[in-house]
Amino acid sequence: MSEIVVDIGVRLVRRDGIDIHLAPKAFELLVMLVKNQPNAVSHEQLHAALWPGVHVSETSLAALITQLRKALGDSSGDGRMIRTLHRVGYAFNGGPAAGKNKDVKFLPYHGELRVQYWLGGKDVFAKKGLRPYVGAGGGVAQIDAKLPVTVRDCANKQKVVTDQAFYNACKAGQPGSQGAPLDLDAFKKLGQSFIGLNGGAMYALTPNSGFQLNINLMYMLPTTGQVIEPSLGYVMGL
Repeated sequence: MSEIVVDIGVRLVRRDGIDIHLAPKAFELLVMLVKNQPNAVSHEQLHAALWPGVHVSETSLAALITQLRKALGDSSGDGRMIRTLHRVGYAFNGGPAAGKNKDVKFLPYHGELRVQYWLGGKDVFAKKGLRPYVGAGGGVAQIDAKLPVTVRDCANKQKVVTDQAFYNACKAGQPGSQGAPLDLDAFKKLGQSFIGLNGGAMYALTPNSGFQLNINLMYMLPTTGQVIEPSLGYVMGL
């Protein structure tokens, strides 16, 4: 997937580092989809924002989507960037990519070593029923984390043409030049290793097997962050 950069303040769009030209309606459509990603924006919301007070056919919106997809290099129809949700609307596919840097790769596996202390006495493995436990461990894993952030939109929406002086003052944080707050989703890769605590319970159907509910409290390294990982499965022992 291409790297798309949208600068609302100067109405600039770049694809893989190259500026691309979008018609005003197409730019407004892209901004709406990006601000709401990965959630869908309904047909009604798009019509109301792009053509306020004007009745247009669904064909007009479909044509604008096609125009935007072509400009973004998403014209193959597979919805890599702009996803069609039939009878609902459209969504911009968001999330972190592995990137072109060979040092930035996403781990496709999860490996972990645990040490557990089983509660219930020395005969816990000799009987069926509930077996609670606590433990600690560590391993290798990587997590895609979605973080809610609030940013300031420095675009001067009161004018058709962006006021560059206002935009620069807003970016510099000057009093009286603050943009409207926007709640967005930022994405961050956590890991590629972790340490953690775990606990849970196993319901033994036989002395050596049963259903297990586990909760991992993981601290990711070297890109730090805390992750809660619940799991449920059927385990067997020797």
